[in-house]
Amino acid sequence: MKRLLAVFLLLSSAALAAGLDARVNQAAVGMFDSRLSSRVKVPDKRKKVIWTKGLPELNSKYAEVTYDPEARSQTYFVFLKGFSGTLRDLAPKTLQKGTFKNTPVLQISGGMLDGSLLLLQKGTVKIYSSIYVFRFEPDLMKFLK
Repeated sequence: MKRLLAVFLLLSSAALAAGLDARVNQAAVGMFDSRLSSRVKVPDKRKKVIWTKGLPELNSKYAEVTYDPEARSQTYFVFLKGFSGTLRDLAPKTLQKGTFKNTPVLQISGGMLDGSLLLLQKGTVKIYSSIYVFRFEPDLMKFLK
């Protein structure tokens, strides 16, 4: 029992100490779902979880994760509104890939979000996993490697 408690405490502290990219990934895979405001179905068998009061772990006042329930850890779109972090917090290394609807498109290189596309606009962050782009956002495919 003591070993189980020690492992739990170790994993909990690792989650709290994780960088912002790791916390975004944790939200994408469902780690914060116990505090969500609502869960809705969207077209193409996707689901969306919403935190209307945001997630302090993600430095946001509002957060959504849209995902494929059969492959949530790989097929997700994260939307953060009222984001108060920095680009460096979110993705220490990015590559400029162009613009999409007057928004700069960056590709994350390294970390937990490696290969994902990042769109930033005045306190709003959109993060698309590469598989999500292939399946649901064909207009963004040209920005992938």
